[in-house]
Amino acid sequence: MDRIGAFTLGIAAAILAAVLFVPPVIGLANNGDYGKVSLHYTLFSPNEEEFYFAPQTHKFLPEKRWDSGFVTSTHLPVQAALLLHRLSGQADFDCRFLAAVYGALFLLALGILQPCLTNLPPLRRLLFSTALLLLLCDIAYTALFNTFFMDATALTGLLLAAAAWLRYERSQNLGWLGLFTAAVLLAILAKAQHLPLALPLATLAASKLRPARLLSAVLILAGCFYGFRQIQEEYTPITIFNVAFYAILPLSDDKPKHLAELGFDESYTKWIGTHAYDRGSRVGEPEFYQELLRRSSQSKIAYFLATHPTITYAILLNRLNEAAFVRPLNFGNYDRSAGRPPLAQSNAFALASSAKSWLFLGRPLLLLAYALILGAIALRHPPSIALAATTLLAFAVGAFGDSLDVTRHLTLFNLLLDLLLLTVFYAALQRTR
Repeated sequence: MDRIGAFTLGIAAAILAAVLFVPPVIGLANNGDYGKVSLHYTLFSPNEEEFYFAPQTHKFLPEKRWDSGFVTSTHLPVQAALLLHRLSGQADFDCRFLAAVYGALFLLALGILQPCLTNLPPLRRLLFSTALLLLLCDIAYTALFNTFFMDATALTGLLLAAAAWLRYERSQNLGWLGLFTAAVLLAILAKAQHLPLALPLATLAASKLRPARLLSAVLILAGCFYGFRQIQEEYTPITIFNVAFYAILPLSDDKPKHLAELGFDESYTKWIGTHAYDRGSRVGEPEFYQELLRRSSQSKIAYFLATHPTITYAILLNRLNEAAFVRPLNFGNYDRSAGRPPLAQSNAFALASSAKSWLFLGRPLLLLAYALILGAIALRHPPSIALAATTLLAFAVGAFGDSLDVTRHLTLFNLLLDLLLLTVFYAALQRTR
């Protein structure tokens, strides 16, 4: 690695160290999702702190063990972090062990990328590296490294896949293609929401009919198929309920008609405006969610959205506005021991996310135009086309697949949009040589 590459990597490591390891440590509060992974390892944090604080330490309580049934690649970085914990000899688990694992993957991706940038003159490369650090080291992404959120696995997996693909295109070394395939699988198998991203990435691998590339595409699609087979049935009614009653029907000007089109009768009117986690919701009752499955389906909701453009457009604007927050506002960044108030958020290394929020919040059509312009400019080479298609899918799934914690669900969309911006910026720097 040359001096500029080493300098860039050193700055990135310093930013991660300052944000993730030096007290007060920055993380992202639990919303209940931690337990889907952490409780498998008997790691417990107080439920009353959910949303308010980002728990830094977790106690091992065997009586709290819960196997959520989630099949997720996040178990791999968690097991690596647990190995570091055992080597440390500490009694309680510190999330900084997770930050060390995710931080290493993040820095590995940046390190792999550096040789692909050597054709830029030094000053332009420094300019590009500055943009790279501002965008990718932003706390909107790195705060996830200190958590059990499965999105951290998807985020680092996609960054590693992007860097590995660029190295493969540069050298045609099959080792980089193998790393690309493994990184894509790590990303898409983090959670069901990310499985559709396999489609454009597998298409990219198969864009040239070579045996190794076809094998890569087959493995990615096989991983996607496996992931869909593992989706737990009880979560389908939750998404149906949330999208139908919390997103679609509050926007309806003919609620009886639209209820019927979604598969429900007028007795369900009382649920309009509520979501599955509201107090008094019956979605957790087996007989109720079986009734939801009998009456409606995700395909029925998709058909409704496709045939009711006015409602779909209104949801689109709402989701773009939620994406513009970049960072979820109802999640605290600090452990209770930091002495900060509940829901307190850090502004450490948040220049890029703050600028995007300032520019796009309340201007959803501007964000839409920005995304479309970046996508159109990027449509020149198969990797850029795949990146644009992956960005579009990440938005579609995050925006219309559920209706809660939308800003957090759109974290990958924001990341991929930043990668599109970097792609366009790099191309502009090359053309002006």
